[in-house]
Amino acid sequence: FSILTAIRLMSELGMTVEEVDACTGPAIGWPKSATFRTADLVGLDVLAHVVRNIYDNSPEDESRELYRVPALLEELIRRGSLGEKSGKGFYQRVKGAGEKEILTLDPATMEYRSKQRARIASLEMGRSIEDTPSRLRALLGPVMAGQPGDKAQQFIWRALSEMCAYAARRVPEISDSVADVDRAMRWGFGWE
Repeated sequence: FSILTAIRLMSELGMTVEEVDACTGPAIGWPKSATFRTADLVGLDVLAHVVRNIYDNSPEDESRELYRVPALLEELIRRGSLGEKSGKGFYQRVKGAGEKEILTLDPATMEYRSKQRARIASLEMGRSIEDTPSRLRALLGPVMAGQPGDKAQQFIWRALSEMCAYAARRVPEISDSVADVDRAMRWGFGWE
């Protein structure tokens, strides 16, 4: 759910792969691999298989339509860009003059370009806050107060609120409590 939501929001908010990964990594207490590096590690073909499996086996899920493989993912798979195992996915490592360079997919052109640091004011501000709950409050404060916020704040608010609402709706099916879901995400995915 979170990877598919991230892909959708990236398009809706006009973000880059690096910007999404900056929003879904340590800034919110998730592992450094964030969204797209994690997808590359898992394998984009495996991700697509999981998405199709959920769609096929969840006919009553109110969010079922989200579980359609995004065109971006289908195109990467069609091109043989399966992630780490094929040498390229959302990221690509290339050998330069003795050093490896990491290139990033530009979803608009489907070409790889030099990796760029995400420079968004709220994320820059958040780097100085060590405590994750305090950092989240600072990042999301403006959006929660009804202000538009920058694209990182909009992305984080929408991604987290949609994911938490979806997880809460799944609790009766997959767990006896919300706390069990929280523990699974902490222990299984390394989320703070």
